[in-house]
Amino acid sequence: MRITHSPFLPALSLLLPVLAMACASSSPVRSTSPADVVSPPDMDVAASMVVDQFLRAANEKDLDVMARLFGNREGPIGDQKTNDLDRRMFVLASALRHDSYSIVRTEIVPGRRNEAKKIIVNLHINQRSVDIPFTVVQATGNRYLVEEFDLVKLLSGN
Repeated sequence: MRITHSPFLPALSLLLPVLAMACASSSPVRSTSPADVVSPPDMDVAASMVVDQFLRAANEKDLDVMARLFGNREGPIGDQKTNDLDRRMFVLASALRHDSYSIVRTEIVPGRRNEAKKIIVNLHINQRSVDIPFTVVQATGNRYLVEEFDLVKLLSGN
């Protein structure tokens, strides 16, 4: 990267030491903005990462990983030791088989702002593309799990 001369560089060079001293101050900065009430941005990142891992596992038919990433506030469905767990995960993996996907946006879940996020994913399947909402919940142990997704919309393609 090449830096060219700018009329702002002399002013910036005077401002940098002041900013460095401000950052080094020992008193913490506290915010009382409304943003403190909603979930932190890192929840958005964690929720998106879980959806990413879940979709990769679905494409690979890795039913064990899917069972560890799918659940509710109480924990992953894989911990519930149901007899038909493999069959259920196989059905979900088959429905979620895709060519590619992209995360479109993250939304709040009304009434569950601090515990759940809705991740809208655009799935590309064969020659069609469909936006599917995934709900990701914060479970015990500060883990994030896919709680649900719109299977009907996925299968109908609308």
